[in-house]
Amino acid sequence: MAPAAMAWGPSMRWVGTLLVLIVATAAFAADPCATLPEAARAYLNTNPGWAVITPADLAADDRALWARQHRRDCPGLALADLDGSGRPFAALGLISRRPDEISERIILVRQAPGGLEVRVLVPDERTSAPVVLFHLPPGKAKQWDSDREIVIAHDSVGVAWLAASSRQYYWDNSSGARGTFVCAQTTD
Repeated sequence: MAPAAMAWGPSMRWVGTLLVLIVATAAFAADPCATLPEAARAYLNTNPGWAVITPADLAADDRALWARQHRRDCPGLALADLDGSGRPFAALGLISRRPDEISERIILVRQAPGGLEVRVLVPDERTSAPVVLFHLPPGKAKQWDSDREIVIAHDSVGVAWLAASSRQYYWDNSSGARGTFVCAQTTD
């Protein structure tokens, strides 16, 4: 048997396959925004010009802070079961760049029986420093201006302007069966 044929026998093919998987995994880990939930992709397909906020969209200082605290997360995506239904929403921080301005919007999206369920948390607004989103588990939060404690029964979504202020969006079912999303200004 020729030496070249022996070099790529079954065990070497296994090693080659393993190396390809390692490289692919490292590439995926390097870009946490590369894989989006189906509902997020469907929303973006119908809204050209908008993209999920990535670390590259953040200012250098914000990017460094994000990398230290959340390097495995996408700053424009947070998955959260906000209403306790077992069907999580994808909270999306979206950015649109035009020659004369940068705009952002924050939405919640998930698959629903009739198509996409979309809720707008923050409508389009101009920005110079995009927000970051993150998942928060059920628990307690304090309103920054009143120290009023809020008990949050389900997941919530944190929205932060790094090194500035943050908000926490959660589902409030206290006003009836329909419920609503509430924003708690948790820092200033």
